[in-house]
Amino acid sequence: MNVLTHDFDQAFNDVAEAVDRRSSSRKIAVYRVVKVSRQSGEGLARCRDISDGGMRLETSMPLSLKESLWIEISPGTEVGARVVWTSGDEYGVAFDTKIDCEQELRKAARLKWSERARSPRLQSAIPAWLKTDVASTTTTISNISQQGMLVSHDGGFKPGVRVKVALQNGFEKEAVVRWTSDDCAGLYLLDSFSVMELGDLTALSRANDDA
Repeated sequence: MNVLTHDFDQAFNDVAEAVDRRSSSRKIAVYRVVKVSRQSGEGLARCRDISDGGMRLETSMPLSLKESLWIEISPGTEVGARVVWTSGDEYGVAFDTKIDCEQELRKAARLKWSERARSPRLQSAIPAWLKTDVASTTTTISNISQQGMLVSHDGGFKPGVRVKVALQNGFEKEAVVRWTSDDCAGLYLLDSFSVMELGDLTALSRANDDA
């Protein structure tokens, strides 16, 4: 191979790699769950890509152009944002203040394997029913995540009991009681919620007309 040609090819590859690194620092493709809060409530979204100035979200939460949001990128890190474009279930949001997205992703990765790791939790007031083989009782879900929920109860449930949680929209989820106190219980879901199911909590509170 001609030495000059080799040197040119190597130089070209070096430049291409540098451009790729600069591009990746501006926008990084990811596939992680974030919590989105707005004036009317909270929900989950899938972050498809992120940059220092914003991110692309996929969610069942109906968002409007210029709507103000708060996005929890990782535990303890929440940023203000606004919607700048919409396309079906996908939305582009711009952060109110730029972040170091690479640093935030490294932080999120570390926390994923730490004792603090847990799915984003959403505050709620969702009516539901708790069913066992022998009884059924009404309850209120006061917070919810993909893998669990906090529910009210009358003292009749003990850790280890298997229950079915029935929602007004027709969803039913199998769960195990993990812990209890006098008036509430923590449930571990055997049938997890998807991100899209928890994108719009109002849908979980809505009665199913066909039920």
